[in-house]
Amino acid sequence: MIITYTFAQRRKDYFVGLSLTCMPERNRKFGDDEYIDAIRANEPASTPEVAGHVGCTRENARIRLLKLHENGDVERKMIRGSHIWFLE
Repeated sequence: MIITYTFAQRRKDYFVGLSLTCMPERNRKFGDDEYIDAIRANEPASTPEVAGHVGCTRENARIRLLKLHENGDVERKMIRGSHIWFLE
């Protein structure tokens, strides 16, 4: 689960902002089954959907999904410059 808080304060003609992301399970390792379950739940799933379902960053999801694709566990298709993941 990722919780994001954004604080912004208006000062004259510009905004001063701070964005804080809290990742309580930062060092948690995610198994392949969690990624496959995320695809199954959102099929066809985008990388951000899988990341949100698993609770990891988009980059971590992208790397793991590419490994799963290389192993033949998941399939992918490129649509409008984004990978869409699905199971056979």
